[in-house]
Amino acid sequence: MKLIRGVPDRRLDIKKSVVTIGNFDGIHLGHQEIFNELLETSRSLDGKSVVISFHPHPLKILSPEKCPPLINTIREKIELISRMGIDYLVCIRFSKEFSEIEPEKFIKEILIDRIGMKKLLVGYDFGFGRGRSGSIDFIKENSKKLGYEVKIIEPLKLGDVIVSSTLIRNLVLEGKVERAKTYLGRPFSIRGRVVEGAKRGRKLNFPTANISTFNKIIPPNGVYIAETLIDGVKYPSLVNVGTRPTFQGRGTLVESYLLDFNRDIYGKFIRVFFLHYIREEMKFKNEGELKARMHEDLKEAKNFFNIKMTE
Repeated sequence: MKLIRGVPDRRLDIKKSVVTIGNFDGIHLGHQEIFNELLETSRSLDGKSVVISFHPHPLKILSPEKCPPLINTIREKIELISRMGIDYLVCIRFSKEFSEIEPEKFIKEILIDRIGMKKLLVGYDFGFGRGRSGSIDFIKENSKKLGYEVKIIEPLKLGDVIVSSTLIRNLVLEGKVERAKTYLGRPFSIRGRVVEGAKRGRKLNFPTANISTFNKIIPPNGVYIAETLIDGVKYPSLVNVGTRPTFQGRGTLVESYLLDFNRDIYGKFIRVFFLHYIREEMKFKNEGELKARMHEDLKEAKNFFNIKMTE
């Protein structure tokens, strides 16, 4: 995939392209369906597939108080789109000035003249330009005049549920990571760097990797079964998200205990995939009670991964 940062300042080396536009936070199953259709259509036209997205999220500029925490960092979004097999990703830096572009100018001067758009695929609720004046009706009405085709993609439903970034965001924030996986098409994950902590877990014989994460959205405080990706290998894990109330901790930490793992990974970048919620974070009377409960959590995790317990 070729990544283009910003609005192209000249015609790309594309004779014809099929384009889709959106924020695509989460790259969930609905987005994946759009990308698959984008790929299929571009191949049928012997053209290129082009995804146009924005950074930061438009609401961050236009209505910061309404901007939700995002499921993915920009880096994650780029990686996920690349894995779909898309030819070009145009990542436009969103600004107040950019938001004032007239819809017809955007379509003619950018999508057609610089990107070679022959067909536009957009979601049913798409809108762009000043005051979202580039509505679905506007796009359809101008397609013949400007020489492009347009197809409106209906929302993806699983049962009676419409798959959306808002739905997934709320599920993650409620700790319903298994349901979030259903709509994402993969486990929700966060990425971060392993940093030094107080090393209390080591003293309890449960050494944990303390993660300084870049993600804006994290599941609520509690204990989770997870997988931790290190150097391309996934390890069964127990993850605690919380403030360590037994030790009067302050600030939320993400700590991953890797089952049957004993390596120094300080400074490494790792990814944690949340698979199953076990329980809420609890305050124990003493370290003994905490350790006993951690053994119960470990037993549940090993059962989940079908790992035989050892004494």
